Amino acid sequence: MNNRPLVKLIIPFVAGMFTAKFYPFAGNLIVLLAVLLAFFSVFILLKFAVKRMSGLIYPSVFVYVTMLASGYVLYSLSWRQNLKSAESLKGGFLVGKVVTIPKNTGKTVKIVLDVEAIKHADQWNKVDGRVVVYFKDSAAAALKLGDRLLLDVKLHDVEDAGNPEEFSYKNYLAFHFITKQAFIDAGKWKKLGGNVSFFSQGGKIREKVIKIIDSSGLSEENKAVIKALTIGYKDNLQAETKQKFSSTGAMHVLAVSGLHVGIIFIILNILLFPVRKVSKNVVLPSLIIILLLWIYAAVTGLSPSVTRATLMFTLVQTGKMIKRDTDIYNTIAASAFIILLINPFTINSIGFWLSYSAVIGIIILYPVLYRGVYINTERGFLFKVVDKIWALISVSLAAQIATLPITIYFFHTFPTYFLLTNLVVIPIVPFIMYSAFGMIVFSGVPVLFGWFAKLTGMITGFMISLLEKIEMLPYHSLTGLSLSTINFLLMYFLIIFLLLYLIAKKRVMLPLALAVLFIMLSVNTYSIYSGQGRKVFVVYNISGYSAMNFIDGRDNIIVSDVKSDENKLSYAAKNYWLKLGLAKEKIIDADKLNDKFLFSAFWTIDNPAFFFYRDYIKFYGLRLAVVDSKFDEKICSVPDKLYLDYVILRDNANIRVSDLIKIYKFKQLIIDSSNSFYKVKRWQQECKRLNISCFIVRQQGAFVKPIQT
Repeated sequence: MNNRPLVKLIIPFVAGMFTAKFYPFAGNLIVLLAVLLAFFSVFILLKFAVKRMSGLIYPSVFVYVTMLASGYVLYSLSWRQNLKSAESLKGGFLVGKVVTIPKNTGKTVKIVLDVEAIKHADQWNKVDGRVVVYFKDSAAAALKLGDRLLLDVKLHDVEDAGNPEEFSYKNYLAFHFITKQAFIDAGKWKKLGGNVSFFSQGGKIREKVIKIIDSSGLSEENKAVIKALTIGYKDNLQAETKQKFSSTGAMHVLAVSGLHVGIIFIILNILLFPVRKVSKNVVLPSLIIILLLWIYAAVTGLSPSVTRATLMFTLVQTGKMIKRDTDIYNTIAASAFIILLINPFTINSIGFWLSYSAVIGIIILYPVLYRGVYINTERGFLFKVVDKIWALISVSLAAQIATLPITIYFFHTFPTYFLLTNLVVIPIVPFIMYSAFGMIVFSGVPVLFGWFAKLTGMITGFMISLLEKIEMLPYHSLTGLSLSTINFLLMYFLIIFLLLYLIAKKRVMLPLALAVLFIMLSVNTYSIYSGQGRKVFVVYNISGYSAMNFIDGRDNIIVSDVKSDENKLSYAAKNYWLKLGLAKEKIIDADKLNDKFLFSAFWTIDNPAFFFYRDYIKFYGLRLAVVDSKFDEKICSVPDKLYLDYVILRDNANIRVSDLIKIYKFKQLIIDSSNSFYKVKRWQQECKRLNISCFIVRQQGAFVKPIQT
């Protein structure tokens, strides 16, 4: 490690960033920066003052502390700058630049704008920040990257649904410096002109490539896959297509990454070979390759995986130009440093960690796995083919082992046939890219364009058909997998200890691996035991729908009207269910709660603690009434009020709060997300006037209530 200084420095730097994320500094960052400079100054002074410091102090301590503090300060400053930008973004007239290709969402056209200025109190103020704008105007679909717009907007904060363990769209946008959103009616915006930049020029090339592929006459699925493979444009991919790639373990192929950049690198080296051969000049071809790689990266949108791969190839090519050998580990660390310095929030990107984990896993494990099976290639062509297949298997295994904990932790799934998938898909991808680039290059020559288009479509269709056959195999993917944060970290220790035992033959690592495995099993056992007495009531925030969850240990009872799109319920609650280790959900149709008899529900629920009749539900000590749009037909005079914990208003119930309090005496009114904004506002005003506690799920997020028994 002594000849790999960047590797040693990146670890405390990243640790400092994570510390800032989970333990933000509430005080003055200037003080923190001063401490950082003091540490650095002390290190420099000691370095010059003492020739041999090993007997006095370890200089590396100052370096590590400085890097830790640097990561902390950089992340903190970026986050505070983000908050400052959010505060400066207010409604009014706004001038911004288009930085994403317009996406048609059905009812609106979605575009991200880089804000340049906002008009406040008849004065234009320069501001920084990004906003998501939804245009209710089909004309916005014709906008280009770099176009400057004038808009009359009312900006809103981006809000999360607030469901437990649900993916935070608000944080996702914040990590891309987007803190506000707006909806624009037709006639409320105007195009001012264009703006030229390296990124916008790359985006314009991307738009041209999309138009060329769209004009190929291929099937919609083939065109969508070709766009994703070549330039990373995935907006046209249908859910079914994504599912084919995801469940078979080929999703990484659709995310433009090091594989794709490597293919482009090979193409450029082949094309520039004559220049290198004739001129015997290393510098010029290397500079051309670096420039074209970055143009390709800009065309694909500069995702973390593409940026990482392009940076690595750039550093390798630079080393060749100055005739210096580059250490691959230092190169990886250098690329990570540059990416994090440009955007510290990249540390939160799953793609960032998947990309670096995969490449590190391949570098470390591939040679070991490949050398583990000896194949004598001198015995003939067949043995050479087997050798190539084993090399591909070794690469796939290395990447899969390195990314396994991340895949399970974040995606809760594992593709069983990933080896088979990679064996059939990865060799096909270069041919799709070669033929697709031929189609793009010869787009102006109808005959050649048509020939390349047919060839590209044929190869792409063949690959998709292979994935469909793999998807039809039994147990093609393991779903519903879950790892706690502790077990996620322990799993990496387990992998490291096992690899050190198997590769480095260090016997002490086997007991350590077994100890880690025992701790993981103990954590799981404790989690299961502690969850047996868990009883929770949840009302989820799913726009336009009702969803109530009654959790009893591992028993998972759902009362919901989400029938047309069950993915909405899964998206909102699946991560929470997996974290708690719940059994398969038992769903009761919320629209049938008022039916006189519901025998099927009684058979499927099989939980004596859960009882419902008409609009009344009892779950252990919890008592509640569900009031829906049918309730007005059943209102009748009652001699005594029914005492409840909660009353839930759903499905735009035709009732006033003042009528409810004549029938029920309750602690709190819960208004779920199935109600219209008009109804919610009216009930909210009534509750305020009557001094009644009111919880609005659409505004406040999911209602989560542990039940004491």
